[in-house]
Amino acid sequence: MMKKNAHLPRPLATAVPQSSNPTPFDKPLSVVLEQNHPNPFRGKTTIRFYVPQPEWVTLRLLSADRKQVGILYQGEIGAGWHCIDWKGEKADGSPVAAGRYLYRLEGEGFVAMRTLEIQD
Repeated sequence: MMKKNAHLPRPLATAVPQSSNPTPFDKPLSVVLEQNHPNPFRGKTTIRFYVPQPEWVTLRLLSADRKQVGILYQGEIGAGWHCIDWKGEKADGSPVAAGRYLYRLEGEGFVAMRTLEIQD
């Protein structure tokens, strides 16, 4: 498990729990990272994911050559569906340049990754 540290970078987004009344179909057996919506986007996008148990997770934004651009979310998260709303900004509030990026969800024993595109 990743060590919790008071000196973590400020996340670029906030995780919001989803679905107060899940059905059996809403509860996958493993981690799910959905495609961001809208994609491509300009301004704001939403990344939705599921973790089957409470978990320390990191959601990273990577350049096409897999260099870290920023951390969209990092912290302890409860079991269930979660949404990250991201405004396409870096930690200093400046916009991330248009182009293709990867977003990578990491936790204890899993990694999931997808691509997103920011338009001019």
